Amino acid sequence: TGLSEKAMAVGPDEDEDDSPLEEDYKVKVDLDDIDEGDEDEDEDEDEDEVEPLLKYQRLGASVPKILEKDSISCFVAHEKFLVIGTAKGKIHLLDLNGNESIWLQTHSEEINFLSLDKTGDFVASCSNDGKVIVTNLFSRQVKTVKFHQPISRVCLSPTYSTKPMFVAGGPQGELFLNQKGFFGDSSKIIHQKEGPIYAISWEGNYITWANDKGVKTITASNRSPIAFVALPKDALDLSKCRCSLVWADPTRLLIAWGDCVQVCQIRRPHGSKQEIMAVTAAFRTDYVVCGLAPYEQSLFAREGILKMAVLAYPHNEVSPKAETKESKEDTKGEGSMVDKKGASIPPTRPELRIISVTSPEKPDEVSSDSIPVRGYEQRKMSEYSLTSIMGPEDEALYYIISPQDIVVARPRDWDDHLTWLINHEQYEEALKTAESKQAKLKLHKISDIRENYLKHLVKTNHYATAARACPKLLQGNAHLWESWIFYFAEEEKLSTIAPYIPVRNPQLDSKIYELVLRHYIDTDPSELLKKLRIWPKDVYSIIKIISAVIDRLNQKVHTEQRPDLMRALGELYMMDEQFEKAMQVYLNLKSDEVFKYVRSFDLINFVKDYVLQMMQLDEKKTVALFMESLHRFTIREVAEQLESHPRLLHVFLDALFKRDPNLGAEFHNRQVELYAEFEPKSLLGFLKNSNFYLLETALKVCSSRKLYNEMVLILKRMGSNTAALKIILHKLQDVKQAIQFVESSNDNDLWEVLIKHSLESNIFLSDLLGHVGDHHVDSLLLVKQIPEEKEIPQLKQKILNIFTDITLQISVQEGCVDIVAKDCTRVNACLINNLKSGITVDKHSKCFICGRPKRIVVGRRECEDVYITLDGKVAHKSCYEDYLEEMEELRKAREEEERQFAMAAAETEAKRLQSHHISRKRIGTVLER
Repeated sequence: TGLSEKAMAVGPDEDEDDSPLEEDYKVKVDLDDIDEGDEDEDEDEDEDEVEPLLKYQRLGASVPKILEKDSISCFVAHEKFLVIGTAKGKIHLLDLNGNESIWLQTHSEEINFLSLDKTGDFVASCSNDGKVIVTNLFSRQVKTVKFHQPISRVCLSPTYSTKPMFVAGGPQGELFLNQKGFFGDSSKIIHQKEGPIYAISWEGNYITWANDKGVKTITASNRSPIAFVALPKDALDLSKCRCSLVWADPTRLLIAWGDCVQVCQIRRPHGSKQEIMAVTAAFRTDYVVCGLAPYEQSLFAREGILKMAVLAYPHNEVSPKAETKESKEDTKGEGSMVDKKGASIPPTRPELRIISVTSPEKPDEVSSDSIPVRGYEQRKMSEYSLTSIMGPEDEALYYIISPQDIVVARPRDWDDHLTWLINHEQYEEALKTAESKQAKLKLHKISDIRENYLKHLVKTNHYATAARACPKLLQGNAHLWESWIFYFAEEEKLSTIAPYIPVRNPQLDSKIYELVLRHYIDTDPSELLKKLRIWPKDVYSIIKIISAVIDRLNQKVHTEQRPDLMRALGELYMMDEQFEKAMQVYLNLKSDEVFKYVRSFDLINFVKDYVLQMMQLDEKKTVALFMESLHRFTIREVAEQLESHPRLLHVFLDALFKRDPNLGAEFHNRQVELYAEFEPKSLLGFLKNSNFYLLETALKVCSSRKLYNEMVLILKRMGSNTAALKIILHKLQDVKQAIQFVESSNDNDLWEVLIKHSLESNIFLSDLLGHVGDHHVDSLLLVKQIPEEKEIPQLKQKILNIFTDITLQISVQEGCVDIVAKDCTRVNACLINNLKSGITVDKHSKCFICGRPKRIVVGRRECEDVYITLDGKVAHKSCYEDYLEEMEELRKAREEEERQFAMAAAETEAKRLQSHHISRKRIGTVLER
């Protein structure tokens, strides 16, 4: 064999075609290397188009140069490199980008198959020349094994580097096992006489091969059979299509026979040492399987559902064994397809389909992509194959092989996913994906996606949605915020974005906020008011906005807009601390917000000259406000403003009087009139509590309005008790009030007047007798003056009630005396106990009578005698005795005074008892009558 070598290229050749084959779901067919005569296969896209799973790229770099004078006959891939076998017997070693590292001339004829060990150190090739050549790719050592028959398939042991073994077979149906023995290499036939060997696979301890009968599996260690999977009925002629054996994992085997696919699982039954293989899924397809590979190997265990990538060659009603005259005359005789009528089927593009084996008999097709392979018009289905590896960063790579082309398929990454979402205008999903997968993005920037999303929304007239999305999309970029706000303003959509404009983080240029406020001044003053209350006053020029509002008010403004503009002007004056102007605006508006601002900003000095307007706005709030700030103004200042509105003046002066009767004394005469007019029920209380009104004036007012109770009070204050009593008797006709008035006056003449009036009316006299028991009334005086022939209703019961009331009073008095006696006894006992206890005396005490200190400390014999009081005071004996003599003289004088007073009281009581005795006697005489 000839051997030559090339330096490994740094990257793919820029002159070669290594561009992606597709961007979205359908594969583009307008490649430079596809004939212009190709039929246009563009179709209308489905409305519910599904995102493709894979993206495609033609393997370039050194591959096109290799294929200029040669063609690919077989291919094998390792996670670090690729190996191509050609029709001229050469082996080319490439990196994953297609750059050639070395090439080897291993055979004189076309290489039928290539095989790598698990480490990738050794590659085996076979050919119709009967040779199997095993090459060490690092040391370049070559091992050649010659067989006396063509070899179409070869498979190295996964552990070839440590235990050299391989399996090979060919059209003659003999399967050889080559291994290194004690006397050198030896090749042994381990199977024969069942037709050509179509495929061989070696995984772990399992060797599997396919022939005309089916698929057999044995153990590599002792070559004991495990299973036999028969060829499905009506299977396509295997001489015209490929048979694929692929291990999805160490115990699961995928088998493809033309249009039949089987999934087999190796397991060991419970309690048995013998392993068996069971078919877990089997199904037919509407296409010929040119190759298959497990899809998403790293997700099998997590999902629990087998997925596989299938290289499909579409056909329509293919006849399994039919042959036509044209097919017999085919010089190559392999790979021609005919339908059931015997007609030849024209070549078509292969497809890469992803299927999910959710059901043992009917899998689900996940995706299907048509692959525009170079020169597919001249290719037969048996010339296509599929190989898969796990590339860098655990990325699955799928290689679609044809004699003149290699197409690489790989799962779409997050950048591809974003591109598809953006192209299909699914910006919200694209943004969510970009934010969650930002670290994995290489081509896309989140800021670009956000801005493109906004552009898309406004382009499709979704301004409201675009405005709502601005805080999330523009975030803290002040420049973008300003640009988009100007754009919305140009499109007359400023009101749409205004609610979302930020005032902090970021804070925009003041012109932006002024632009929005001016817009609301002209269009929607209510929104202007909301913005003024929400936005900080430092983000715009208050003076400019005040000027704009005033200009607008000077123009013709709709009636319903003017109040909001005025409120906005008031808010602006408050922000600019022009408080007097602000208060004028709110008072003109008759808005109760004036009270809120006066309290919040202590603006009483600015509104004390507008009391009338404030009272007309809200009396209670105005009064409460001014009562809290009485020290800030004079009563006269307020009263003069309210004089023209007597009721409001009364409300203010009434609140003032209730707060302090001495306040506003100069207005009490006026208040008598105001109470009499607006609140007569409160006049009596005012008259009782005020000492600053003229009695004559008040009597005149009350007399004019017939306020008799008030007149009684005034007359009593004036000393006209008799006149007051007559008003009670003649106008009010209230016996109880008359009795109370007489009692409170302590005037015996009034009793004469009361009794005299009572004797003139039987009803009044009856009422008087009914109430005298409740009061300290001289009942004897009343009974004496009752004429003997006078008829009084219920007289007997009323006299009995008088006796009952007097008896009750005597009983209550006696009970009180008993209680006092008991309290005195208890207190006296406490006093005695206190007297028995010791008394603490300070040795530095002074005599509390003369003020001189004691001569000697208390307790020594030679000390002067002292007296000690209960509260610890100390006095000299001589001082205390003199003190006692003085107190005794005072006591005797006081006792003499009390004795004389008691004698006078006794004489008075004796006279009262004598009168009471005579009264009882007379009452008895009356009762007898």
